[in-house]
Amino acid sequence: MPEPRFWIGVTRKEHVDLGIEGGFVMFAHGKRSAVQKLSAGDYFACYAPMTIAGEPVRAFTGIGVVEAAEPQETVSDRGSFWRRPARYFAAQPADVYPLLEQFSFIKDRSHWGMAFHKSLFEVSRTDFTVIADAMGVALH
Repeated sequence: MPEPRFWIGVTRKEHVDLGIEGGFVMFAHGKRSAVQKLSAGDYFACYAPMTIAGEPVRAFTGIGVVEAAEPQETVSDRGSFWRRPARYFAAQPADVYPLLEQFSFIKDRSHWGMAFHKSLFEVSRTDFTVIADAMGVALH
């Protein structure tokens, strides 16, 4: 099995909660191209900038690993969405602010939010471990 990759997905808190409850991960408003980037065994952390109602969250609220399955299409009255089966770890939310100085992908702390304008982006194992530690999760 190839080395796992490490990802941060950006989504609303309620969407993370749905994924945790349903055992799946979905990014970029359910676009297939996003979940196709992930492979079985890859780790992901979900960063929630806000709730659906617009209340600020600014925390990592879910963390897990992609299960060994291909992307699956789900159809609802709201459209077609692509997702991957995932196993979430028992974790506590982690506020982003105390972590910013430790992230290598943040080049300018005064504009840190720019890094989170992408729906899904890859990070180093070191950066991911910072998140996992803050959420109380030990990586294997």
